[in-house]
Amino acid sequence: MNDWVNPYQQRIRNSPWIPEQDNIYSIGVAGSLYEWTQANGKSLFHFLDLEKLKNKKAILVIDYTIEGYDEPWIYDWLYKESKRYGISPEQIVYCPGDLSAKSDIIKTIPFCWFEKKAFLNTLEQPVPTFEDHLNYKKDNPTLLFNCPQKRIRGHRKLFDPKIESIKDKGIYSFIGTDQFIEGDKHEEELSYYIDRFHQQHCLDTFVTIVSEPQYFGDSKFLSEKIFKPIACSHPFIVLGTQGYLKELKKKGYKTFDNWFDESYDEMPDNLRMGSIINTLKEIDLIQDKTSWFESMRETLEHNYKVMQTNYINHNVATTIRNYANEICF
Repeated sequence: MNDWVNPYQQRIRNSPWIPEQDNIYSIGVAGSLYEWTQANGKSLFHFLDLEKLKNKKAILVIDYTIEGYDEPWIYDWLYKESKRYGISPEQIVYCPGDLSAKSDIIKTIPFCWFEKKAFLNTLEQPVPTFEDHLNYKKDNPTLLFNCPQKRIRGHRKLFDPKIESIKDKGIYSFIGTDQFIEGDKHEEELSYYIDRFHQQHCLDTFVTIVSEPQYFGDSKFLSEKIFKPIACSHPFIVLGTQGYLKELKKKGYKTFDNWFDESYDEMPDNLRMGSIINTLKEIDLIQDKTSWFESMRETLEHNYKVMQTNYINHNVATTIRNYANEICF
């Protein structure tokens, strides 16, 4: 059984994408690095079934793909803690959500779990196609943007006053200011927010502002928030870390520099937000936005196909399985 360790309640949950076999022991962790490495003063390793790992019977796969935090100390910690609990460090496989993560001392395999998850969700929820958008936008008044935000984060608090002058041109939510879209205060499990698409918000607007959980630092974490507009055939502008769009292109996706200024992606933190607002204002000046949207057909349909192809072709599970067969006795 693949397991999730919840650092807040010290309980076990499934890690849904890691292969199940005798020589693979997997746990899933969430929250900040500090929260899951130490729970109530006890090491993560304290909660493991160490018998599964003795004598190199199995590798330990730590699934941290749900978050994008990365700090150099985590690799030293994993190395030292594994030895302290009698486990060879080479038995540790660390799978973070930060696609730029790497280490010389711990086997590190970054993975974009949310891309896979988003495509699976499209098989269960109807999502608007390009034709749906076009037909709807021709017959209905359409706003400039949608920007759903739930959790209070530092960069979102900074962004809120910057977007104030054009809030009335979009569908905007930020619970930190008591401005929220219906449903954003839903008292449901986290999966409610991760799995739910904003289909109607996409139909009612021309562009999605993807407000990622991280803005400062070097992390290259692609959360569920970017794959929602991709699944819904919707153009996007990303409020995320520097170089975010560049990372997205590495996975085969196209962005929208043929239709609006994306130079914000390479700007420093103190300039990126202002550039995004300027880009939105420039889009707002376009007279025939429906025709403008219609000209994006190839890119929007391409991106959906890339998400599907990446789901089919992802080989991280195979990499982990091969490593387990190589390391374990």
